[in-house]
Amino acid sequence: MSEVTDAMDENDRERQRLARLVAGLDAGALAARVHDAWTVGAKLAHLALWDRIALGHLERWAAREAYVLETPQWYDDLLNDAMLPEALTLHGAAARQPVLAAAEAIDRRLRSIEDGQAERLLVDRDTGVAAPPPPAPGGAPRRGRGCPGAGRR
Repeated sequence: MSEVTDAMDENDRERQRLARLVAGLDAGALAARVHDAWTVGAKLAHLALWDRIALGHLERWAAREAYVLETPQWYDDLLNDAMLPEALTLHGAAARQPVLAAAEAIDRRLRSIEDGQAERLLVDRDTGVAAPPPPAPGGAPRRGRGCPGAGRR
């Protein structure tokens, strides 16, 4: 088994574990405080947000666009704090469904990546730079969306 297959299998197991955990949460459990203002339901929304962000990075990588942001360490906390008020308004199924949908979406997208592409993902993950697109037919350089930074000035 490759590192990619192992990681995808682990994602599947963890997503199934998450689904079992979430299914067992009643309204009281979702409203329970974890720390500060964060509730269990807000933590689920937090997981959904970051899975959707990871999916966005993956889509940019697949399109061979820049996908790594150079941000200060505090920026993730800023995003988390910004989403907290809305996350605290989620109750019941509205608190459960987004985290499962986001986890399923990124896992489904990861499973759709062809083997050779998946190996490239591991290399690119370590460098933070998407590999250049393959040459266009006839050897002419490709331009446009497939080239990081193309058309941006």
